[in-house]
Amino acid sequence: MSTTSQSDHHMNSEGIWVEDAEKQYDRKLTRRTSSNVESDSTSKMTTDIENPAVKTPTKAGAEPPQEQTPKPGSASKVAPTEAVFEVPSHTISFNYKPTKSPKDTLQAVYKTGEYKAALPLSLLTVQSFMAGIYIGMAGHLYLSLDAGVLGAAMFPVGLLAVILTSAELFTGDSLVFVASVLGKKVSFKKLLRNWSVSWIMNFAGCLVWASVIAYASDSLEDLHKVDVAVHVALKKAKQPWLNIFLKAIGANFMVCVGYWQATCAEEVAGKVLALWFPIASFVMLGFDHCIANQFLIPIGMMLGADISVKELLFEALLPATLGNILGGGFLVGGVYWYVFDTMRAKVHLRLPMVHMHHVNSNTEQLEPRPPKEH
Repeated sequence: MSTTSQSDHHMNSEGIWVEDAEKQYDRKLTRRTSSNVESDSTSKMTTDIENPAVKTPTKAGAEPPQEQTPKPGSASKVAPTEAVFEVPSHTISFNYKPTKSPKDTLQAVYKTGEYKAALPLSLLTVQSFMAGIYIGMAGHLYLSLDAGVLGAAMFPVGLLAVILTSAELFTGDSLVFVASVLGKKVSFKKLLRNWSVSWIMNFAGCLVWASVIAYASDSLEDLHKVDVAVHVALKKAKQPWLNIFLKAIGANFMVCVGYWQATCAEEVAGKVLALWFPIASFVMLGFDHCIANQFLIPIGMMLGADISVKELLFEALLPATLGNILGGGFLVGGVYWYVFDTMRAKVHLRLPMVHMHHVNSNTEQLEPRPPKEH
């Protein structure tokens, strides 16, 4: 119960007692906040629409008006000039992490391996074909930009499409399945199934883009890039077998480092940055990516490069495929499986034995601590 006193009022120039606006506002606020307010998951905010500066006039010489005290047991009512709004409370989490730890990244690779191993053959086939389309698209762009630095810088658009659509690219699956098999998450049979289907259907997608989009449309001829395409194809196919194998190790090592880094990132922007630079770098270095060569060499053959099918399959794609498996599968997937999976069971904290000595204050030399007396 609260009452007003004469000190809370003043007389205006007309001789009328007027309640101070600030006191009136405080009194109403105290009355509102004294009622029971439930606080579950929302917070209630009461806003007084009535102007707190409204004056309550009284006759001259009369006592200041007293506040009416509600009768016991009567329910308190909200004045019609007051409105009650409920504002939902929001929980702001500060546990957001833009990247995964290396150990969490390996676990994400395991989950990706389990997902890919469980794909029905029809979906695996379609997703592998689409990956070949994306790489053919990137290779076409690379040739259109003179197969130079700018073309290499734009080549990652194909790999980015593969990552963001979960397409089945043979070279990326090298990392995923080697790590997952070593981690005993998928069987070796599933590895062979994925690699064989993805390699064949990647090739099919590259051939479709090369024959229909690049060749039949005369796109490269219109851009006067036919000589560029023929030159790149001859350069890729006419190298010594060992050179292609070694360049392929470097190519897929960099691709899978980019794949690993993209897996670390949680946001699309982070994946783009993590993937872009390693992919562009391996193209600038002239390394051999077997799926990229499945587009670059056939389109050159279609445009007049003197390369036989035997040379394409056994002297160009075979060493590139084996080098890609070694560079991406074992040098990235195998290494990080060993570091972040098996090593955690082998690392023990070993502290050296510390022999306590006490110092003789007179000689300032270390002396053995005397045995305790029982």
